[in-house]
Amino acid sequence: MAGEDPTGAFSATDFRAGIELAMGMGLPTATANQPTFRWTLPGNYVASGPTTPAGTPWNLTAASAAPAPLSISDLAVNCAVDYMGSTEEGTVAGVENAAQVRLTLLDTDYKLLVAHGGGVLPDRVLLGGDVYIFDRHTQVGLFSVDVYFFYATAEDQR
Repeated sequence: MAGEDPTGAFSATDFRAGIELAMGMGLPTATANQPTFRWTLPGNYVASGPTTPAGTPWNLTAASAAPAPLSISDLAVNCAVDYMGSTEEGTVAGVENAAQVRLTLLDTDYKLLVAHGGGVLPDRVLLGGDVYIFDRHTQVGLFSVDVYFFYATAEDQR
């Protein structure tokens, strides 16, 4: 239900505090094993020499200038991690199992990610040295609190 609780019995502040405490209790003690959100952005390539109005170089054999990498620093926010095991997927090479995770974030932490990324959501998360790529995310509402679920698959198993 969107909006405030009409009965006034639900305290969004108390709910957030309780959920954030539980999420913090579930995080690994080693910082390296805690979820760290990462943005990967394409480089900003600049063509050398004359170009078409669309930016394509006239001389396709000319070397282009080095890319100016775009970057957003990694960010760790409070969230819950649920290792969902693996899913089987049939491919032409046979059956593959891909490790998947679900991360649960409250609206306050989701807004931190969006602000940190300049309006762009992260596309990866580091978990204990492993990289997971986000497949999708969903949102549910609990009165005035939004809860986000991010689903990701291990990068080396995609």
